[in-house]
Amino acid sequence: MKILLVGGVFYRERVVKLIVGSGLTCRENIVQVATVNEAINFIENQVQNKSKKQHLDLIIVDDTIDLNRHQNNLCDWIRSCNGSFSDFNFRLSSIPVILFKEGIERHYNSSSLYSATLPLTDNANDDRLFKYSNQLVKDWRGAILNDISHSLGIDINKLRLHDRSFVSIVSDYKSTSANSSYYLTKTKVVSKEFIQSPKFPKYDWFQSSRIGQAEQALEKYSKIISGRVRYFGRAYERQVQHAFYNQFPFVLTRDTYSRKTYERRVYVNRDHFTYHIPDYVLSASFPGYTNTSITEIKRHNITFEGNPRRHENFSFYTGKALHQVSNYEDSFQNIYGEKLQVDLIIGLENNLTDYFLRQIEKHYKTINLVTHDQMIASVEEYYNRLLRLSV
Repeated sequence: MKILLVGGVFYRERVVKLIVGSGLTCRENIVQVATVNEAINFIENQVQNKSKKQHLDLIIVDDTIDLNRHQNNLCDWIRSCNGSFSDFNFRLSSIPVILFKEGIERHYNSSSLYSATLPLTDNANDDRLFKYSNQLVKDWRGAILNDISHSLGIDINKLRLHDRSFVSIVSDYKSTSANSSYYLTKTKVVSKEFIQSPKFPKYDWFQSSRIGQAEQALEKYSKIISGRVRYFGRAYERQVQHAFYNQFPFVLTRDTYSRKTYERRVYVNRDHFTYHIPDYVLSASFPGYTNTSITEIKRHNITFEGNPRRHENFSFYTGKALHQVSNYEDSFQNIYGEKLQVDLIIGLENNLTDYFLRQIEKHYKTINLVTHDQMIASVEEYYNRLLRLSV
């Protein structure tokens, strides 16, 4: 679930803590802006832009923020917008918006333009934001399916098969496409562009097979780290782990990154002589707002320390991996600036030592070290989000 959060610094800190702590979504899926101006610029340049066409599920706003450019609040602007978003599939005016602030009464689907109004409290056990956010997004996705299947009479399987050639191949739909203005009044979420030329929405939650694929991936990943997957020779990462991530690419991208690039040469200087070939580049869903990840995959069956009883130090394998990703961090800053995250997926959590963690904090603090069992936990969270929001 991708969320736009609009409010002041302290407000955003409180709400992000609530969102992540409840498991509603992960921190990387939350875009944070301070004002209505910034929110509108983000929507226009990221989710409505012709070249980016990104998806957004929910907007959470504190209406006490600066209304400098638009005298009406953000929700007024959204509800009056005639444009589309998310690859021009849906009407921006339909997106769920929650007013979440102190000192207001709880309201769900009220007569106001907000989808819900919820009080922000200091009660850590208050799960209303989690419940209402899930329900609103699930209802909104259900309305999409209803628009496609019932209002437009489109067979989802046929749409998946023909995708962008749907209108030219499915003759029964041509009259619907020609009368898009009429059918726009009969639908709630899909855009006029979608009605004119339907294409299969390639979202995880729209693909009925994704939940089953996630179950398969979790089972296979568990077998890999338990040592029940055989391999030959020394090229363990490529034969087993790379093959696994390429078979189930969503294990890396989940609902956080827009796409992955595998072992592609990336030039890091203008002279085009210096380059790196990282295992994966995971592209940010919202460039300039969320991070791009440079991800390096290493074995799970390793030790982090080398002969700790004699002299505390990194094992040779771990030290070499840390040096490699540290070089990535220095070089890729030239391309991605502050919106860069370097991920090293290596080892297992029960092999971490106090010494190793202290040294990472001291010398490699900016590298995001993830163990393989922590990675499985991230995939499980993604799987649970799929189940929770399935329609």
